[in-house]
Amino acid sequence: ASPRSVSARICRVKRLLSTGIVLAALAAAYGYVVIARENSHRDLIQRGDAAMAAGDLATAIEALSGAIALKDDSMIGYLMRGDAYRRRDELESALRDLRQAADIDPGATRPRELLGDVNYARHRDPPAADHYQAFVDVDDRSPRVLYKLALARYRFRMRGFYRTLMFMPMIMPDIVLGIGLLIFFVTIGFQLGL
Repeated sequence: ASPRSVSARICRVKRLLSTGIVLAALAAAYGYVVIARENSHRDLIQRGDAAMAAGDLATAIEALSGAIALKDDSMIGYLMRGDAYRRRDELESALRDLRQAADIDPGATRPRELLGDVNYARHRDPPAADHYQAFVDVDDRSPRVLYKLALARYRFRMRGFYRTLMFMPMIMPDIVLGIGLLIFFVTIGFQLGL
């Protein structure tokens, strides 16, 4: 082999090695960005969940919006933000996000139930019944959703009373919890400081 051909081979090997190193560095950088984005998304979802649990819906919506900005195909982000909007009684925004969550994961039942709840709250019984039915088609063992389906689909006496009863925990969760705890403590004989 001539010195020129050996030198050419060495140059080719050097180019291949340098190209491989550059590609490996790019792959590592891309992997780092993807992992960092996924971690940020998870942190924002957790922050939104904690804010919702604390009743701070504005902070929850802000955190969940950040999560959606990082991953626009995040069903959980749209679902949770839609639920936060529903709790704030911003029903149009809730419908938009819950529809997006249902489109991202058509087999998920929770977006269907919440879509039914939002439509039911807007007195749109046929769409509410359709969403509850979509839930039941996937999982027919939920008495809560079967109850909601019956309320949305059928007309009967005292329907208004049952409608109010169904939404009472969503409207006044603290009052319902307080009454329940009062009954519990009275039942077990706990001395109340009244």
